[in-house]
Amino acid sequence: MDRLWLPCPGRELSVPSGVGTSPWIVSDELGNRLEPLLLQRERRFRYPGRKALPDREVLCGILYVLHTGIQREYVSKEMGFGSGMTCWRRLRDWNEADVWQRLHEVLLAELNAASRPDWSRCAVDSSHVTPACCCGGSCERACAEPVTGLPRWARCRTAGPRRGQRCAAALLKHALARRLYVRLLDRSPHMSGIPLFRLMVILLTASLTLGVTGCGSQSASGRPEDSKAQGGGWARWDPNPAIDGLWSADRMLNSSDAGVPVADTYGDNSASQPAPDPSSAQPAALPYDESAPIIGKVFFDGPQGSKVCSGTAVKDPAQPRRSSLVWTAGHCVHAGSKGGWYRNIVFVPAYNTNGLSGTDRQNAPVKRIAPFGVWWADWAHTSTQWISKGTHTGHGTAFDFAVLHVRPPLGSASLEETLGQAASVRFGIPSSSAVPSTSAWGYPASNAFDGESMFYCHGRPDQFVVDEGQPFMYRIGCTMTGGSSGGGWFARNRDRSLTLISNTSIGSLSGTWLAGPHLGVVAQNVYKSVSAKFAPGSHRSSPSE
Repeated sequence: MDRLWLPCPGRELSVPSGVGTSPWIVSDELGNRLEPLLLQRERRFRYPGRKALPDREVLCGILYVLHTGIQREYVSKEMGFGSGMTCWRRLRDWNEADVWQRLHEVLLAELNAASRPDWSRCAVDSSHVTPACCCGGSCERACAEPVTGLPRWARCRTAGPRRGQRCAAALLKHALARRLYVRLLDRSPHMSGIPLFRLMVILLTASLTLGVTGCGSQSASGRPEDSKAQGGGWARWDPNPAIDGLWSADRMLNSSDAGVPVADTYGDNSASQPAPDPSSAQPAALPYDESAPIIGKVFFDGPQGSKVCSGTAVKDPAQPRRSSLVWTAGHCVHAGSKGGWYRNIVFVPAYNTNGLSGTDRQNAPVKRIAPFGVWWADWAHTSTQWISKGTHTGHGTAFDFAVLHVRPPLGSASLEETLGQAASVRFGIPSSSAVPSTSAWGYPASNAFDGESMFYCHGRPDQFVVDEGQPFMYRIGCTMTGGSSGGGWFARNRDRSLTLISNTSIGSLSGTWLAGPHLGVVAQNVYKSVSAKFAPGSHRSSPSE
């Protein structure tokens, strides 16, 4: 741990090296507006006890819990934020004193005075309007398990696959709808027992006043400035600190797939052959840490909650036998043309190595689920074509690939050294006919699959085109579904060794085939860029630069 000075006055905070000004640090602009509104505590003259921690530092701790999703009990006092219980009590007192409503009024008055609100880009403030219950009728009658920590009218579980989602989360659309604050409402808050909804509304308003992209901002794109791409790599984006315990075994289990289905009509594209016959996915041999240690799962956080893909450990040309590179799909790191970068990205090789299921899987500790540990990504790179054109209807998928660089959870051994192997990557194959057969691997997580077991499909690929004028894609008959996205496709070299030639990108809605991008010059440049960035002796610039 390095010692860095951060703008939380009066305290030297311990943060992981490489982390710049973090989003949970309260700025002077917001702190100065908030300070007069907070409760003034009179210290006793006799037996004064310990001096209370400054309010601004406690607020930093509250925001740290909300941003990272960490349980409040795990907030380290060494960070200078106080204990999790201190943060909880202070937030309780501020809620009872209506501090957030008063701050809301102050900030909104400043916006009005500056004529800055762009009301065409604002939605209803749900803290002041009672929404219709998403379950129909009365929330109290319709919902057997009301959600705590929110106002009574918001305590409702939604019908449908995303159970537990708060039905009163319509705050601000466009850019802010993708910001972290709205996503926090989609989780069970670790400040349970406190109505956090009002705090979220206030922090959104504070972001607007202080110039963050959103309603009333100067940006016309409606996209957070820190999510813009720079050559396909992270730009102006603080690297994630590796938060111990964030990706628990239970959180991994409850992550949903990030598959990008494509309509079956694409199979009739004139540039493509008829859709291949479906081939049933076959289970991989157990244990995975022996049969296929380089295959694993990629977990990440997006605006809709925790998501999951598949990934493959690949060789690093700049560091032979010491690679820490992971190949996956572009839509597993970036949402494409209408979104931004995902956060808290990790790679878990040989996930659930023993194929546990049912109660055994639910009760399994992380060490049994992640035999080689949880590897946090400190850099991600995808194609600019995916960022500018990628959609959830299949467009841009000819460039739907990405490379991660991950850091070791313990010690200094690289990913390749830890696993004992990594896959080579082959670029520039002239056509699908040059590949006699290929096998696609991954962790399918929808329909008949639960995402807890590794599967593969084997077949001869045909040539498939989604967008006219774009490079071809490989396609094979396969029943794997969402969750297998990003998983590696392998073929034999002339020396019979296996090499990665593609990754799962899209599949039919009927679950009968999968397609992956052809790896050409663009893919090779993405690969070389990440390799060069972490090559020995290179200047490893921060993603926030």
